[in-house]
Amino acid sequence: MAAALIGGSAGLVLAGLLLLVIQNTPVQLPPDRMFWQLLLLGLGGGLAGLAIESIRELQQASPESEYHHRQRLGRRPSQAPPPPERQDPPRDP
Repeated sequence: MAAALIGGSAGLVLAGLLLLVIQNTPVQLPPDRMFWQLLLLGLGGGLAGLAIESIRELQQASPESEYHHRQRLGRRPSQAPPPPERQDPPRDP
């Protein structure tokens, strides 16, 4: 939920900046159109925040080690340490 609030507030900040740009240009937009533009950008930011947070939670809940191994940026693949060996639990016959 916090990610949606952060994303929504980022969308509203972006919409506010766009509103300032529109107000300082000769283009005339009706107030209701500016309201809907502000609302859509805020909702879009909230939706983006929810999507990012749900992906992060899915990666944390995944039992596969590939999701939990972070490769540092700027490293070449040849310099990166090998990923840890995957150890599957024994299966019953």
